[in-house]
Amino acid sequence: MRMQHVLKHSLFLPRKMNKLKHERVSFFVDGFSLGGVLSQPSSESKNAVLLLHPHPLYGGDKDNYVVKRIEQLFLEMEYIVMRFDFRGASSTHMRYDGLSGAVEDTYKAIEFIKRHDVQTLGLIGYSFGGSTALRVATTRSLSFLVTLSASYELFLEGNYDESHLKKIRCPVLMFHGISDDMVPFTDLKKFSSSISGIKMISLENENHFYQFTLPDVLNEISSFISTLCD
Repeated sequence: MRMQHVLKHSLFLPRKMNKLKHERVSFFVDGFSLGGVLSQPSSESKNAVLLLHPHPLYGGDKDNYVVKRIEQLFLEMEYIVMRFDFRGASSTHMRYDGLSGAVEDTYKAIEFIKRHDVQTLGLIGYSFGGSTALRVATTRSLSFLVTLSASYELFLEGNYDESHLKKIRCPVLMFHGISDDMVPFTDLKKFSSSISGIKMISLENENHFYQFTLPDVLNEISSFISTLCD
């Protein structure tokens, strides 16, 4: 069943966090090292989420504000969280290699985080990271997928076949600002036509940068994850 509703305003209520462990990590892709941050709650969690940032050629990196707010949310829910820099980001020595390069980076990041004996692994991507996450979800088994302002055009880069979207089997939550002037709002419906079981959320008066509705988005993600745990 495909669902869509429009978010206006709500209040995000943070939960008290236990003592956290933050660790700078690195992993190798094609002989080069990519850096990230692995954060763990004090409890012995078996649930993990990997966060993918916006376009590295336009200033996107693992320290993006939206990415870090989502990290905080999942730490409050006692998830292991990892965010890392794609090739092409200012902190890396690897040249940008399109969406396909970011997909390869994500494969390696998944291998890295799975060494922590996780039982569930979700993927969340913002903008360029959202398109990357969708591409990865067509080839990897995930517990859930969340995207913010994913680009349909980027997803298809390199003549990637749109029919691969039908291979996504995990629960999917997608957000998009109605006033987004960087990635067309219509991309949300293009994705939804090929993905079964998707929940779409349209954000009124929101652009590409989540300046107005981020608390709403965090609330919706929290509810989505809670539903999966029921």
